[in-house]
Amino acid sequence: MITFEQARDIALAELARALPKYDFVLLDDETVTMPYGWIFWYNTRKYLETGDIMASTPGNAPFVVERSDGRIHYLPTGVPFPEALRKVERIIEAR
Repeated sequence: MITFEQARDIALAELARALPKYDFVLLDDETVTMPYGWIFWYNTRKYLETGDIMASTPGNAPFVVERSDGRIHYLPTGVPFPEALRKVERIIEAR
């Protein structure tokens, strides 16, 4: 089991690894705690500082960091959020 602080560190490392071209920051106020882990949302630092939509990136898929082992699951963006979350939850439950 990992702590929230460890999950947050994993989330930050994932953003730096997967999307190094952008200066992404976590939206801490929007993080959701679930029994199986945490759902992290993010956007660019420039967008958060300026509100300039051109500084944002389209399709920022939130992702889950599992409480059990720190595994990351991106939520699909082509479906409504509740459906995307159910898809990820089924994957987690099947493990």
